[in-house]
Amino acid sequence: MPNEDQTAILLKTLREAVIADAQDEKDKLFADMESRRAVEMEKARNEITDRMNYYVRSETEKVRNTWNQKTAQHAMEYRNDLLHIREEIENEVFSRVEARMRDFVASADYGAYFSALLKRHGKDFAGRSFVFEVGTADKGREAEILAACPGSEVRENESLTLGGFIATERGGALRVVETTESRLDRLREHFSENADLII
Repeated sequence: MPNEDQTAILLKTLREAVIADAQDEKDKLFADMESRRAVEMEKARNEITDRMNYYVRSETEKVRNTWNQKTAQHAMEYRNDLLHIREEIENEVFSRVEARMRDFVASADYGAYFSALLKRHGKDFAGRSFVFEVGTADKGREAEILAACPGSEVRENESLTLGGFIATERGGALRVVETTESRLDRLREHFSENADLII
C-alpha cells in the first residue's frame, strides 16, 4: 500500500495530466473556433465583395445606358439641326436658281432655247402625234410646236411656270419631259448627293 507521500505525488501527477489534457482540448477548441471564424469571415468578405461588385457593375451599367441614351439623343438632335441647315442652304441656292430661270424665260434668249428643245427631240416626234403641255408664257409658241410635230395638240398647263414642255404621245407609248422644273428637280437631287454638305 502506497504511503501518503506517494499518494500525494500520484494525485499531483494525475492532476497535472488532467490539467494538461484540458489545456490541450481548450487549445484545440480555440484553434478550431479560430479556423471556423476565419472561414466564415472569408465567406462574409467574399459575399460582401460579390454584392459590392454586382452593385458597382449594375450602377455602372445604368450610368453607361443613361450616357448612351443621352449621347444618342444629342447626336440625333445635332444631325437634325445639320439636316435643317442643309435644307435651308439648298432652299436658298435653288430659290436663287429659280429666280434666275424666271428671268431667263422672260428674256429674248429663251426663244432659241425652246426651239433647241424641240429640235433635240425631232426624231422622237417624227411621224407621231403628241399632246404638248406648256406654261401660259409658251402657249404663244403653238405654231412652232405644231411645225415641229404636225398633227399634235397644244394644251396649257399653269403649273409649268419656268418654261419647257411635256409631250405625251397619243396612246401613251412615249412621254418627253423637257421642263425647267424637272431639270431643277434633277439638279437639286444631284446637288444633294454631291455637294460638300456632308452630314
